[in-house]
Amino acid sequence: MFSLKDGSAATVVDLLAVGDLARVSRLGQFGVFYLSAREQPQQIGDTTRLRRVLGRDNRGGIVIFDAGNEENDLWRSAVWAADLVLAPIGEHRSLTKLSMLRRTLTEGGGQQEMLWLLPSQLGDPADGTSDEDLQQLLRFAAEERGCQVLKHSLSEDQRVHLQATGQNRTVLTRLPGSHVHGELRRLADFVLRKYADGPDADCQSRRMLADGLLPRRARRVDLVCPLCALSAIGPQVHYLEALPGRYRALLHADCLENLLQGTGLRSFMPLSGLLLVETGVEGEGLRSQIRLLLPGERGGFAEQELLLPQSNSGWDALLRAVTGLSLNEQAPGVLIVSARGEAAVLLGPGRYQLYQEQKRNVLQRLRSEEY
Repeated sequence: MFSLKDGSAATVVDLLAVGDLARVSRLGQFGVFYLSAREQPQQIGDTTRLRRVLGRDNRGGIVIFDAGNEENDLWRSAVWAADLVLAPIGEHRSLTKLSMLRRTLTEGGGQQEMLWLLPSQLGDPADGTSDEDLQQLLRFAAEERGCQVLKHSLSEDQRVHLQATGQNRTVLTRLPGSHVHGELRRLADFVLRKYADGPDADCQSRRMLADGLLPRRARRVDLVCPLCALSAIGPQVHYLEALPGRYRALLHADCLENLLQGTGLRSFMPLSGLLLVETGVEGEGLRSQIRLLLPGERGGFAEQELLLPQSNSGWDALLRAVTGLSLNEQAPGVLIVSARGEAAVLLGPGRYQLYQEQKRNVLQRLRSEEY
């Protein structure tokens, strides 16, 4: 659909061999990178291979994979890699065929909430049942089986086959404003909303741990950002530890930057050091003041700032998430935030050892009241 001259484009076979989507994908129409469908692998020895290849790609965006309906190795690999599975379904009697798809999804570390049924090609039934009745039957039967069904459908339109299939003949350019074009736009809006929500953190971490893409330490860390409640497994995050409770989490770099807006420390975030957030500075439950501290390279603290946040501020939300207490309930404690980095690197042995050394150093400074 997006190809310019498909003959020179790499295939899924090339992707699995090279292991780098950025190297093998080709720029096509509408700014979409694509792979050729002309050659499909007959067998894939490692079903997690596709998922691991995609998991190492830190670029943002959506990968669309047409896995077809033949239950082969490529189909299974695509299901195991997917964050969202859209399954076209014609009518309620076809639901019995979904058992393998649902089982494969959970076997690959996914969960049933990732699967959505798309009512498709509901017209011209042999028994004369109307589209509306077919939709109702399908939704009722799907809900009985615990399946999720999209509110809109994808109808059959012969003009698509006649005018908008083949190279350089997309619905977008050949049938703009058509009914099926509108259906595809609504489907795209749904996919974009799901993309904005991000992947499920538990599912993502479970798969990445199984694939060796996250160190074992990740099992002891909350991988959901405490500020936005979305998965924080990514290339631009901070490691956060709350003492004395020793709650550990990952925090999006963008979320922290927004939190520091209006403070003098935003411009001084270290490339390799730590940020400290001291709570309960006036004593337990007395005032909601917090103190921000940046350790200096030669001892003491190079920057510090005293804040009195509002009870409904981002600071209140952060402290509630990591300590379970509101601003006004804070006991003396400290939040330690590492420099930004990739989640897998921050949790790896080398960076974690460096973090522990830095933590011991700054806690000694706090106890000696060098600031």
